[in-house]
Amino acid sequence: MTEQYNKNWLRTEYDQALSSAEMAKKWNGFIADKDLYPNLEYVAVMDSQTRNSHAALNGTIRPIDDPFWDSHYPPNGWGCRCDVVQTDKPANKAPDLTPDKGFNNNPGKRGKLFSDDAGYYDVTKEEMNEVNQHANELLKANIIKEATEILTNKFVRSGNLKIAFSEKGIKTTASINKKTKAMALLLNNDNIQQLIDAAEKHIVKGNVHIWTGEDAGISFEIKATETTTGTLIFDYVKIK
Repeated sequence: MTEQYNKNWLRTEYDQALSSAEMAKKWNGFIADKDLYPNLEYVAVMDSQTRNSHAALNGTIRPIDDPFWDSHYPPNGWGCRCDVVQTDKPANKAPDLTPDKGFNNNPGKRGKLFSDDAGYYDVTKEEMNEVNQHANELLKANIIKEATEILTNKFVRSGNLKIAFSEKGIKTTASINKKTKAMALLLNNDNIQQLIDAAEKHIVKGNVHIWTGEDAGISFEIKATETTTGTLIFDYVKIK
């Protein structure tokens, strides 16, 4: 019975990790578009299975930078089906509700799928590490697929240099960055252009170009290799 309980609980944790991973990916998209849509709206599934505390949050609109989203960004409990959408509708007052223990977490901002006080009961630390690893691998695989589709035939510039994206560079970015934040940058080529523009150093060694600097508190390194035609091929972006 204990073994079956642990398996069921591990499956619940895994599903929760996937939900958190998907919401983390959405958060990075929200950040990229916040100039156009500065607010976020909490959307609960309003049916007979919806918890009262989650229903009370439905329709809450707060600025994307509001501390409210540090603790009330979905998922807000086991099996939570709530969502968040980006909007330019005006903000309103948030209900005074305390999040469930273990869910006062924003996976997109913290880069963690579970809050520090999440209870794991009889599931071992090794099993939880496995859950997190699988969830992060799934998230990275999804971002690699999306980024490859988005960045096909797109490029950024550094002075008179043209830097073209490559699937190899996208996969390398995934392999050298433990967190998904660097991968999320690749969901919009304007993000990489912003980093290139903010670079404090541009080092050239042979046919290798490296840009380093800091933007919005993020230290970064971007590498590209120049071809015989003068075009640069994107190798990776590393967030330090």
